[in-house]
Formats: sequence, structure tokens, C-alpha cells
Amino acid sequence: MDESEFEAIKEMLDKKDKLLDTTELVHSEAYDKVVRKLLMDDKGKVDYGKLKKSGMQKKFADALKDHYLEAARDALGISDDSKGELEDEMLIKAYTGVTSNYFREQLSAKKHQYTKGEHSGVVTKLKGAQDEELTPIAFRKIKEEHISDIIDHMGARDYIDKDKIRLPEAIKLLQVHYTKGGINEKGVEGAIYHKKKAA
Repeated sequence: MDESEFEAIKEMLDKKDKLLDTTELVHSEAYDKVVRKLLMDDKGKVDYGKLKKSGMQKKFADALKDHYLEAARDALGISDDSKGELEDEMLIKAYTGVTSNYFREQLSAKKHQYTKGEHSGVVTKLKGAQDEELTPIAFRKIKEEHISDIIDHMGARDYIDKDKIRLPEAIKLLQVHYTKGGINEKGVEGAIYHKKKAA
């Protein structure tokens, strides 16, 4: 592999991170917007007690769905001509990782306990699941014969044995290299592929 191929991997990982971070922000904005619209009492305070009623849970879930659908269309460059409910749900799933029914179920189960903190926890799980699905795409072109190139690219030839490291381990180290800004010998100590210095 040459440097341009490694740069393409790095760019794809950066793009994935930006997309997921943006989606996370949309989740937060959607929740805040819907709470302000539906759960404020007459004194301007949040009243989660309103979520005890199934009718309010449905309204809340529908309002979240509308926000996610709009954000998904914007992010994916799709006109807002709805093809139908199924297509809308497919679009929301592509963007958030779940259909709007997922949030309906969360609201039905948690009711008045579906607070901002609860929503943030759900979003963290969703983001993690999307990250696990999308990250391997950046590394899909890497093969066994690229292990040596990976080690050289990371500047780790002095402490990683190319004959003892397997491809999944090399890919994992490359991902750490990109996300943490590099790897060092201390980070691989104890691994079977660690080259121990002669005494």
C-alpha cells in the first residue's frame, strides 16, 4: 500500500466520525425541540410527567420522527417528496441506525423517565453500534500482504514483528494509530507480536 491509500483510509475514518458526531447532535437537537414543544408546563418548566400518558408518548415519538426524517433528507441530499411511510422509515434507519418505532418503544417503556439523560444514553449506544458497522468499511481493501506496509506506515518496525501479527490485529493498531495520533511500544507490550529488545 502506498501513502495515498493510507490517506484515503484516514479521510474515510474522519468523514465517518464527522457524520456520526453530526447525527449525535441531531439527536440532541430533536429531543430538545420536542421537549420544548410538548413537555413545558405553564410556568415554562419541563414536565416529564406528561409522558405518563400514551397519547403524549405517541406525539413525542412522532415529533422525533419528523425531526429525524428532515435531518436524514438534508444529510443524504434527498428531496422532501415522501414516497411513503416505509421509505421514510428506511431513510431514518439509514441515518440514525433505528426506525422511529425504536423511540416509540423507548417512550412506552420508560414513560416519564425518558429524560434528556436517558435519551443521551440511548444515543450513545446507537452511535456506538453505527460506528462498529461503518468503521470496517474504511479497512475493507486491506489484505494480509499489506501488514508490512501497515507496520512501516505506523513507524513500528522496531517493536512489531510482522511475521507474528495477524491482519485483524494490524487493522486494530492502524485504527488506534489514526484515532489516537500514533502508537508506541508501550501500547503493544505483552502482545505476541511485540519484538522484545535483546538483553
